[in-house]
Amino acid sequence: MRLRLGMYETGILTGKHLPGFVLSIGNLTAGGTGKTPAVVMFAQWAVSQGL
Repeated sequence: MRLRLGMYETGILTGKHLPGFVLSIGNLTAGGTGKTPAVVMFAQWAVSQGL
């Protein structure tokens, strides 16, 4: 993690600016953690908000 952070600090790696927003749901755990229902719920909410 320190190496990666150092690469950003020195400019070796750079961030990306996107025209929208990014939402990350979940982590390194695969299966059985409730990611799919959370994504469905968020997607329904986003549609209801016109996003």
